[in-house]
Amino acid sequence: MTPEERLQEQERIAYEQEQESRKSGGNDNFVYEEEQEKPFDERHAQLELRRATLNAITCPETAVEPKKVPKGEADINVSFTKDGSVKEVAVSPPFEGSPIEECIINAYKGIKVPPFREEEKSVPWKADLTGKKRDLMKSDDDKEVESYFKPEDQKKKEEEEKAAKEAKDAKGKKKGSSKKK
Repeated sequence: MTPEERLQEQERIAYEQEQESRKSGGNDNFVYEEEQEKPFDERHAQLELRRATLNAITCPETAVEPKKVPKGEADINVSFTKDGSVKEVAVSPPFEGSPIEECIINAYKGIKVPPFREEEKSVPWKADLTGKKRDLMKSDDDKEVESYFKPEDQKKKEEEEKAAKEAKDAKGKKKGSSKKK
């Protein structure tokens, strides 16, 4: 599914939810006062930015001439309004003005964070659009937790491999230093 198709699907679902809300007489846009008094939720914003990046990494594939699309890290600035919606998305060069700029912007426009007390919040973000495969949803904390829960035999095997590599490296350095004499 291309990012444009994904966006269209999200818009279709939102439209259906809005129509259903109108039929039932409900108003899903009602915000309780205590929700507005909370500070900007950085952790929630980070999670949403990572999710949006998953969409943005497919942008180079959607270009008419993929070979002309720049690759690298994109510096993105996302501005949120008090209600938690995205006001503006700015993309830095080399992606600014490129064939995929609009796709990148659309990937981040759909972000929604909880309402907050400040009038506006601007969040800088780096997105890896190099085409390398990596798991954007994993943070360093997640890696520590995974390591903790690895089976003991797998941990032992990894430790043995690491020790063997270190011994090999040390042996290579020792040979190198004896040749210099």
